[in-house]
Amino acid sequence: MRCSVCNESTVVEVRLVVNSHVVVMKSCSICDSRSWTKDGVEMAVTGILEAASKR
Repeated sequence: MRCSVCNESTVVEVRLVVNSHVVVMKSCSICDSRSWTKDGVEMAVTGILEAASKR
């Protein structure tokens, strides 16, 4: 997997389930960029935090 910003192959991917939604965070160790998806749809971290705060 390559970083979409710097094209390096140093991306860490973390997958978890939050309130029945699959959340994925990808982080580049070189340029420190991060991206988030919820159920395959890219979104800002604020949307992820909002989903996590709902019960």
